[in-house]
Amino acid sequence: MQKDEQMKIFISRNKRYFFYGIYSVILLIALLYIRFPSDAFKEYLQETSSRVSPENVLILREVKPAFPAGIKLLGTVLSPKENIDKKYFSASRIIIRPQIWACLTGGLDLNFLGDVNEGFLKGSVNFRENRIGGPFETSIEIKGMHVDGASLPSSFTGFDLNGILSGVLSFQTQNEQI
Repeated sequence: MQKDEQMKIFISRNKRYFFYGIYSVILLIALLYIRFPSDAFKEYLQETSSRVSPENVLILREVKPAFPAGIKLLGTVLSPKENIDKKYFSASRIIIRPQIWACLTGGLDLNFLGDVNEGFLKGSVNFRENRIGGPFETSIEIKGMHVDGASLPSSFTGFDLNGILSGVLSFQTQNEQI
């Protein structure tokens, strides 16, 4: 009983500090969401993409924060630099979130999901050297993605493909470029 009474006294004396802490966290989250540097982050992603894969161009319509922690890419298109009209993929929305435990232990692992080529895409990427680029390994689950002659699967195979793609893709590379 004595411990319960001591705990009640401690809580009653420190209530305001507890509420100040909660208020500070809520205010921080609200300000990060409102003042998110969307344009700067969009430019950073496009420059990083051109550095990692110089033969391709990444076009983003908008970048927004995603709750709880992550970013939302809206109107995303990946195309070859020499022919921007040819789209490897187009996504109305992609959400990218870091794996919190990996970040706390010094790693760089990202989870993603999105609506790509009228289908659904979900997966994860593990960057082995804790930076964007190679070497990395990824696992992707694809459901109902429309494949045509200008899409990313067609560019990998070298054949014009048409149809709907579903399945799981695992990939790893030792190269610096994707």
